[in-house]
Amino acid sequence: MISMFISVLKMFRSGLLLVSLPISTFGLELDDITDKSKPIFTDIAITAQHQYYIGTIFDSLNKYLCSLAQNRHEKHANFMKKENASTVAYLANLNDVECGMAARSKPRIVLAEQKDPSSEMVVQQWAVGGTGGIYPYAMRAKVVEEASQGNPFGIMEFDIQVLSGISNPETVYKFRSTSSYLDSDIVEVKVAMYFDNIIVDNELELNSAAQFFAANLEHRLDDSGSGTIVSKFFSPRADDRLYPEGIPLSFRAIDLAYNDQLMRYKVTLDSYIAQYAEYFSDQGGYANRQYDEGEFCIKRSDPWTYVDKFGIYDAQGDQNTEQFTASYTSSDGTTYSLIVNGMDFSTETNICRSWSDGSITGEETENCSGVYRGISNAANLRSVEPPDYAELVRTDGVEGRYLIRRLLTRNVFEQLPIEDCASLTIGATKEAPNHLFFSEESLLSFSWPRTGALLINSFDDNPEDDPLGYNGAWYLPLEDSDQDGVLNYLDALPDNPAESLDKDYDGLGDEEDSSDDLIIYDHSDIYLPDAVEHISPSSAQGDS
Repeated sequence: MISMFISVLKMFRSGLLLVSLPISTFGLELDDITDKSKPIFTDIAITAQHQYYIGTIFDSLNKYLCSLAQNRHEKHANFMKKENASTVAYLANLNDVECGMAARSKPRIVLAEQKDPSSEMVVQQWAVGGTGGIYPYAMRAKVVEEASQGNPFGIMEFDIQVLSGISNPETVYKFRSTSSYLDSDIVEVKVAMYFDNIIVDNELELNSAAQFFAANLEHRLDDSGSGTIVSKFFSPRADDRLYPEGIPLSFRAIDLAYNDQLMRYKVTLDSYIAQYAEYFSDQGGYANRQYDEGEFCIKRSDPWTYVDKFGIYDAQGDQNTEQFTASYTSSDGTTYSLIVNGMDFSTETNICRSWSDGSITGEETENCSGVYRGISNAANLRSVEPPDYAELVRTDGVEGRYLIRRLLTRNVFEQLPIEDCASLTIGATKEAPNHLFFSEESLLSFSWPRTGALLINSFDDNPEDDPLGYNGAWYLPLEDSDQDGVLNYLDALPDNPAESLDKDYDGLGDEEDSSDDLIIYDHSDIYLPDAVEHISPSSAQGDS
């Protein structure tokens, strides 16, 4: 079932794998860092598309469908309702790597409810922040029809929300999608996605830059379709205000068509830079207005990957701020020299890789251009990309060991001659959702319900890969493992006979825990029904 969801539109399977490199006895290992609140644990790692506009509607939604498939909601709807008179939530350890999501340090709380077999199933999911280290996360899916091979989007609503933390929280990520039948052969899919740029660059300050994407797609059950994606990038260089009422620094309208093998799309750009607006008064202040960025043809399968951004952390798990030279030794014994600058590094020599297929071109790096121009020409990339939690050793005469993480990995889909997509016709620009798509009803609660022991573990068949230390194990709900009189399905600490409650799921029972780390959040930063969105020249924004 999971493999079916991973094949949504075929093209959007993640290339991110979390690999722990064996380190010498005297080296630095992740387990040496005991404070799980440190950035090495809490910094978010993501996988995105190099052709990132396309990932808005396909990649993100695919990840959530994969996660939904793993939590076994269809088998746990109305869990323990007969015994308790109300549905009980359960704990699930999901394989986020398989779904193209970063591995999390906490399992998910899941609540699945259905009035009767013919009703929609409402599935809620939380990943709790605080000690243990992730941003607070909430999901809700209203499932009328599960995703299938014929209709990989299903018929459902998805809402996702991620907060900046427990204290004084703000929304750093908001996603909403709906899918419904236009007729028996066509599914209409609408998506809106907002995120603060701290999600993709953890060195930024919150509320310094933001992005908004929206999409309107008509997907046919023969795995073809067409639609429009819009992309807005907010920055103080355009307007001090951000989403939604600010003027985007850049606005792109992406019109597309696809079949089961190929995708054709064209990109139109509007760009606005406030300090130069007076010089472009004849264009309404736009330095570029409805600028044609080109038309492209790409394969929908078999992407190659590269790491766009790394993170480097010291022995305490803090983000590195220093500059130095270092060495990295790969699993085959090859040693590489690195030039570390804060949270990232460069290599003494780079390699030139074709944007088309990732192959090494043999070009001299000074002739390797195009890394910032999309997928034409070639990419001048690092000569080595260490795996997650590999060790770096300083070589500048100062003793020090560091660990590295892959924070942003990108998939690149092969660009083909436009003639290869001659059979695909791009239609007129469609209206895409605006900020009103984030309705009051779409806002999610961060008051998670009580639950007990781990009952679902996606690693039960491969316990050696379990990142949370459960070794693939889970608890039987109607047993009492610690003999404290509380059955496992209600016992948050099933191996501790003195404790059964853990409101914040930080691993400390409520009797021992001095803080409940509960979240107070009013959604005022994301729910802005009275805001007036700026309409860019290429925009085709509606009120839905």
